[in-house]
Amino acid sequence: MPAVEFSTKQPVKTGADQVTRRSGSLLWLVMLDLSGVLRVPDASWIRVQLARVGLTRSELAVRRAHYRAISAFDQAVVTDHKTAYRETYPAAFLDALSLPSQLRSAVRTVLFDGGFNIGRQTADAASVAVAHALAAAGAMVVVVTNAATPGASRAWLAGVGLVPRDHGGPVTAVIDSSEVGVAKPDPAILHLALAAAGWNDHDLQRVAFVGDSLRLDGEAARRAGLRFLHFDPLRECPEPAHGHLQRLAGLLELTR
Repeated sequence: MPAVEFSTKQPVKTGADQVTRRSGSLLWLVMLDLSGVLRVPDASWIRVQLARVGLTRSELAVRRAHYRAISAFDQAVVTDHKTAYRETYPAAFLDALSLPSQLRSAVRTVLFDGGFNIGRQTADAASVAVAHALAAAGAMVVVVTNAATPGASRAWLAGVGLVPRDHGGPVTAVIDSSEVGVAKPDPAILHLALAAAGWNDHDLQRVAFVGDSLRLDGEAARRAGLRFLHFDPLRECPEPAHGHLQRLAGLLELTR
């Protein structure tokens, strides 16, 4: 069975990518977060909104804003995750864009739907392509997401061809918190993902969960006893206790 190989002894850099590898451990089941990995804020749309108030920001600057805002959320001291997100993500996103103070309120109103979610999201085309390629190579791919509306994540994934296998697609399963009643960082959602992949009695060293939030994804993986790979496009995470991926293609390059 094709797999993805990791070793822990040393970081392996493949171009712009870096992962933490475990010697002799073949990764056969890859769990992927949805937001921040497969789906990201629509930089083109955001840049248009900024241009309407006379601001110019690069696509890289917009992409950087998301991951720095997630980092701020991860470090928030508020214990309730929803409250922490609402209090930190929008402000940190705007901070990362270096907005003039007189425009912050107007830009936040335009960009954030309901005050704390970016109004338009889009596929990270490179990551979606890697998810397809991993499945084609024989690895099991399970998408695990915290969501508010049942069916919405599945519909979005279907739009980029990531349909579950029981509906003729390449994805082993989609585990949506709004459908199963439990959300990250509760490890139960990852236990459900393992069960959906038929992995309950197999070696957990052959499983990894990829996500962009240490607070939600990393903590869920830790509590479930799974390897966590931090999706860190900016290479800013200093934490050595887990692996890092600058691009999801870091997985594909290690496919055997």
